[in-house]
Amino acid sequence: MSAVKQKRMLFVGGLVENITEADFQAAFIKFGDIKGVSIPREKGDTLGYGFVEFETADDCKEAMFNMDGAELFNRTINCAPARPMKVTTQKGIWESENQEKE
Repeated sequence: MSAVKQKRMLFVGGLVENITEADFQAAFIKFGDIKGVSIPREKGDTLGYGFVEFETADDCKEAMFNMDGAELFNRTINCAPARPMKVTTQKGIWESENQEKE
């Protein structure tokens, strides 16, 4: 994730399991133009968090300031700047065994 995109991306935790992308976007649109929303799901339910990407970093900051600790569908949500995912590489067990023999 680029540094510019990162400043426009907001992490939102504490979401209800059945929130829709439309409801999620509607809760944040009042703070500025939204480029997109993402709600990771498993078996149809959310994992309890989502991301909002704003057109500008200032809109993202405004949303975070106003929505952190707010209630959304009777749940208190938390908002923070999104951080890039840490990519980890895992070696197969056969790779470890081959290195030990060398």
